[in-house]
Amino acid sequence: MDSVLTLKDSQKYQDLLAKQFSEVAQASNISNEECWQLFLNQEPTQKVPQQNLPTIKEVLNGNSSLLLKDWRNIIIENIKKDKYCTLIPVLYSMAEGKLLPELVSHYLKITSIILSEEDMQNPFTVRYRDQDHKLREFCTYAKNGIDARLQALECIEYVASNPRSILDIVREKEHTDSFEW
Repeated sequence: MDSVLTLKDSQKYQDLLAKQFSEVAQASNISNEECWQLFLNQEPTQKVPQQNLPTIKEVLNGNSSLLLKDWRNIIIENIKKDKYCTLIPVLYSMAEGKLLPELVSHYLKITSIILSEEDMQNPFTVRYRDQDHKLREFCTYAKNGIDARLQALECIEYVASNPRSILDIVREKEHTDSFEW
């Protein structure tokens, strides 16, 4: 893609991540420090680059001292390397699958900006049942259905331990800004 991730989009993403983190803390009735410990204890946190944890903590607490262009570079590096932002599965786990729709929408937007057509390929929806037998959807970009399944296994703790919980994997026809997670 010819688009470039703007500083405005980077700032909005930073703000939405902090808002999601704050909502998890409020919903759990815990302090930001306790919420940070919860963040660190999530299994998907293992995929987050350890050298970025101090910066991520500042961002999630809404008091980042990092220059916005440096934050943008961290986002771009992370998404290009892993084909997704490693913070999203952690927050998804913490929020019990209830990510802010605006965060999901903006995340998909910046991912589509960062990844080239060759990297991004196709949007997929992996449908599965969680431990409470509720139907859930995991949306990702992958080269094929097998890659989408592998990403679901890596990102969702319950699916990793119960691969048969996956009901189907659907290749979406086109990117939309309104995926429901």
